[in-house]
Amino acid sequence: MGNNFNKEILYGFEKLFSINRLLLWNISKKSIISPLQLQILYYIEHNNIKLPSELSEELEISKATVSESLSNMQKKGLIKKERNHKDKRKYQIILTEKAYQLLEELKNRDKILLKALNQIDEDAKLNFYKVLKQLIKELINSGIIKRAKICYKCQNFQIIDGKFYCKFLGQFITEDDIRLNCPEFLLNQN
Repeated sequence: MGNNFNKEILYGFEKLFSINRLLLWNISKKSIISPLQLQILYYIEHNNIKLPSELSEELEISKATVSESLSNMQKKGLIKKERNHKDKRKYQIILTEKAYQLLEELKNRDKILLKALNQIDEDAKLNFYKVLKQLIKELINSGIIKRAKICYKCQNFQIIDGKFYCKFLGQFITEDDIRLNCPEFLLNQN
């Protein structure tokens, strides 16, 4: 297979990214916000993100970019900023009804992609998922990806006698059990 096959895979990823960008742009053109702001809304809702610093880390963009985007989104009535009662310098992001209407349009994007995925047999999807997890793991190990909600980066993840263990579940897990976006994820600070 070799190097040419790897280039074909990279081309495939680029095509998928392009399709995602196109779908975001199509929604963006009809609405009042940029594709990045749509992505921010999506991350806030799907990852239970409340703080701007979490957005910056999760999307791996600067705090200034997040701050500017959130300010624009607040002016457009998509979010509210709620001050932290303990630390007045900090605030939480609250989505408005207007934001949830835009998120409904994003669900249509997901439906398009899910419809295509549903045409692929389960074994092929499982193999692709395994490769995707391994690729993300390699990018984490090389320092390219700083933050990912994958088991390898979680406080609950341990390797005991060469086996994977999840403290949250209280049991050993296999490579197949490794998740990409675990809702119980706690970033390992080590």
